[in-house]
Amino acid sequence: MRDLGRTISRFVKWEQTEVLLMIVGVKIALFALSIIVALLMAEAQGEETVMQFLLIIWDRWDSAWYHGLADTGYAATGYAANRIVFLPLYPILIRIVKEITGSFISASMSVSNIFSIVGLYLFYRLTRLELGRQVAWYALVAFLLFPSAYFFNAAYTEGVFLCLAVGAFYCARKGWWWGAGVLGSLAAFTKILGLFLFPALLLEFFLQRKDNHQKRFQVVWLSLIPGSFLVYLLYNYQLFGDWLAFMNVVGGNWQKSFSWPWVGLAERWRVMGSFPFSKSGVMTGLAEWLAGMGLLVGLVVSFFRLRTSYFVYLLGISFIILSTTKLESTPRYVLTAFPIFMLLGKVGKYRWLAVPLTLLSVGCMALFMGYFNQSWGAY
Repeated sequence: MRDLGRTISRFVKWEQTEVLLMIVGVKIALFALSIIVALLMAEAQGEETVMQFLLIIWDRWDSAWYHGLADTGYAATGYAANRIVFLPLYPILIRIVKEITGSFISASMSVSNIFSIVGLYLFYRLTRLELGRQVAWYALVAFLLFPSAYFFNAAYTEGVFLCLAVGAFYCARKGWWWGAGVLGSLAAFTKILGLFLFPALLLEFFLQRKDNHQKRFQVVWLSLIPGSFLVYLLYNYQLFGDWLAFMNVVGGNWQKSFSWPWVGLAERWRVMGSFPFSKSGVMTGLAEWLAGMGLLVGLVVSFFRLRTSYFVYLLGISFIILSTTKLESTPRYVLTAFPIFMLLGKVGKYRWLAVPLTLLSVGCMALFMGYFNQSWGAY
């Protein structure tokens, strides 16, 4: 028995090492590819070192908003008032790590990559718990090579949110409700989408309580999730005298407002145009529309193939992502819908389908990442 225990221990440790090597290896490959693609698309400017050039090409778009928040915080007037649409946890982490790294971009990149490594590892563990080792491995590959997965390398919130949201679900499935509440509250302090962890994990609590006789008082931990979002709303009220000021900013600066999901999808379909598609038709039409439809298909399939708590989570975030007059950054937002990648893991056993889909995904990622690195858009 003792020898069997050692064998199992070595197996588990090797499996964990294998997963981490896979995650880190893909990240390093993406960083190397980003330099090559960036150099092919445009010449390097100035006398940057390789590391400086790497940081520059990953410091794009929303990264500047997070750095501004980390530097001077929220503001009630001027253009900086638009920062209110970004939640505070990620900038807080950047501000803390900046004391070590010395710059905001290196701090934000460090935070994003460390959290995304942990988040992807936890995703593997959670999928393994639900669907077994083989599906978990295929699901991890699908996640790592998804066309917008390069955002896990960038100075964006996707890696932090994934870590906290998946961690909250993992704790809940293990019955560690204090962990689910704390991590869920931090996720809701990172992205508004984190608020939908509350109904999903609340349902999970009652599903487990029926089977395992969970102690009723433990559900109180989950109240931390809406509690942290209330703190964010308090920021809104203190600055603007309006608990929902962020919604006005989204409508003003980003020209987006609430609408039924089919409105935004129909608008992106019109932008797509007819075949052969233009560059704009692909980037702002086809890709956005496919990502939105992918959310809907994943939502329907999850109802039949995944635990109900995952479906409830997907239902909430899909409604918020798609319920807008203008779909933007939908391929990136799909990264928050991690249960969909659990479903993709089941496709792995069908090699005739998985292999061409993977090759197509990698090709799209290289294209999108190149656009992103050159500040040409791409979600």
